[in-house]
Amino acid sequence: MGDLYNNKRFSEGERVEKTDDSTRNEFERDFDRILFSAPVRRLADKTQVFPLEKNDSVRTRLTHSHEVANLCRSLATQILRERKCAFGNAPNTEFAPTIAASVGLAHDLGNPPFGHQGETSISRWFVERFDGEGWGVPLTEQMRTDFEHWEGNAQAFRLLTRLQVSKGSHGLDLTFATLAALMKYTVGSEKRGKEEHPAFKKFGYFDADRKNAERVLSEVGLAPGQRHPIAYLMEACDDIAYSVIDIEDAVKKQLISINDIIAALRRINNGHYEDLATAIEIRVSELQSEKRSVSEVNDIGAQYYRTFVIQTMVVATSKTFLAHSDAIISGNFKQSLIKASEASDLCKALKSLASDHAYNAPAVKEIELRGDNLLRSLLSYFWRSIEECSPLPSELDGNDRAALAPRTSTPFGEFVFSHISQNYVRCYESDTAGMGDAAGVRYRQMLLLTDMVSGMTENFAIDLEAKFRQLDDGRYDYH
Repeated sequence: MGDLYNNKRFSEGERVEKTDDSTRNEFERDFDRILFSAPVRRLADKTQVFPLEKNDSVRTRLTHSHEVANLCRSLATQILRERKCAFGNAPNTEFAPTIAASVGLAHDLGNPPFGHQGETSISRWFVERFDGEGWGVPLTEQMRTDFEHWEGNAQAFRLLTRLQVSKGSHGLDLTFATLAALMKYTVGSEKRGKEEHPAFKKFGYFDADRKNAERVLSEVGLAPGQRHPIAYLMEACDDIAYSVIDIEDAVKKQLISINDIIAALRRINNGHYEDLATAIEIRVSELQSEKRSVSEVNDIGAQYYRTFVIQTMVVATSKTFLAHSDAIISGNFKQSLIKASEASDLCKALKSLASDHAYNAPAVKEIELRGDNLLRSLLSYFWRSIEECSPLPSELDGNDRAALAPRTSTPFGEFVFSHISQNYVRCYESDTAGMGDAAGVRYRQMLLLTDMVSGMTENFAIDLEAKFRQLDDGRYDYH
């Protein structure tokens, strides 16, 4: 039986060079490894709500992730102040705020360019391939589901445990506790949506990473379908951040005014948040009495809105965590913290407001469409190059080799393939070494494709697709 705050790593027992560092505990090392990693830096050029935004005040995935990390640490600290045993009686519970900050920072690392639309684009590209020309070899239902419902959370787990360049072959080699806390969803794609539990809403790992995921859960004493306590907390902080802060960004984009927000707050649940709306309105009136410009009133008023509403939701979330701590510690609490809290209606109303004024704004939809077209183009280019150029294990027979590599390589295919991360190619070669199963090799070729495309930043993807299109003279039928 593992413990929830297990500070061991995959590399434990392996010969890995270690430095003598008495200034940091294991969980602080986790945070630092994440903070200084390249995938975190790449979040600066990935969309939160508004793709390819020129206004530096509007949030990217990086600023969103830092804000979620801050909320996670603050909420965990507040809960511990209220009740020292709130996270259980296991060793290392005092490090819950550090673990929470780490997973808050890492929670979006697997997201592709162009936000949630990017996930949809990847899934739809695979669905169309499955329904059309197929993949040359029969794939299992599990393999198909991993890609027809491609999931950024599963990609984050894969990135941190396998893909990210570091010593050894375990990605960033984070502690089992941090990895378990990162897993909002603790089942494979074959079980997504099968039970009324938030851990089943989506899937948390690809089939290729199942052994690592099950090892992580076992090391912290959880079974698939159960959740780490800090995963509930991280999910709540992500909900708070994007439901509240996306509206603040919509104000900066002049898609909504502070008076619209106040009016919306008053409409929630028959005036339940009247006091909250009035508190913001008083601050706005003070700003207007100072003869501030309309844009200043909106910008500063949105900051008051953000501060007051986040505080309201954090308090409600803390109360819910403490009220249900036994079920949460066991991993069996069957609701999200926000949905079970007093602030459920507030969060729902804010998401609806953001949908009306931000997510469905014509400018956002236009750029999402451009991003969809671009990602699908890149997927086609890279897939054809993988078919042509990815090495195949010698154990495959001639028929399987012909099915997996139906075309001889071309100079253009070799050029495209040369852009795939060498580390991703090494992982593919390691995973397929000695494999005589054509379906297993095809599945890992597909993972190589999504590993590459999902890791791109938006401007890199735009520039690369343009370069491919410029050099593609049509001879090779890449689309």
